[in-house]
Amino acid sequence: TKETMLILLWFFIAPISASITKDAPHTNRMFAIFPILPLVTALGLTKFIDMLNTWFKNKLLYKNSVLLIIFALFILNILVYMDRYYVHFPRNEAISWGNGYKELIKVLSKDKIGTRQVIMTHPEHSHYIFLLFYGMYDPLYFQKNAVRYPPTDDGFVHVKSFDRFEFREINWGEDIKISNRLLIDNPSNIPEFVKNSFPSRNITLPNGEVMFTIIETK
Repeated sequence: TKETMLILLWFFIAPISASITKDAPHTNRMFAIFPILPLVTALGLTKFIDMLNTWFKNKLLYKNSVLLIIFALFILNILVYMDRYYVHFPRNEAISWGNGYKELIKVLSKDKIGTRQVIMTHPEHSHYIFLLFYGMYDPLYFQKNAVRYPPTDDGFVHVKSFDRFEFREINWGEDIKISNRLLIDNPSNIPEFVKNSFPSRNITLPNGEVMFTIIETK
């Protein structure tokens, strides 16, 4: 039917944008397919109920038992979803939502260190977006003063620096020698001699994972 063809066409076209772009598979680019999934599920369920009516014409108890099992499985599925999304997801995936940046900007804004130069690794992670947001930085001032890297092969333009913030890889042997700096990186990337010799503080996520370690040079 025309309706069936529309659903099939929608189903097969929807994943194209997510499959041919960078970082595939990409969930956000799959939004177009989301309405189809419950629609197909509902169609399958109605077809299955029609089959039950054929199989158990005169056996109402059997049919109702199967429907009760299906209903119980749906309820179980919903409960598992609620548990994973509202209990485990906020803790286990906090790093992907930038939860640590709010605490980080609080530390960086303290009077004692609020004027020090800040160097953060991995400019491709776009740390500056969170720093601008939580620090309530003036967008117009940022646009006028931000220094950017040349475009990447994929067309991305990363921020190199703005104000007292610089985003680049840290040379621990050299950068640590320059006083009055804050060096920020994942703790696994920081040499042990730096951790043992310089003041540091951690930005910790709800699940106990350390997102950033801040090293204060002397």
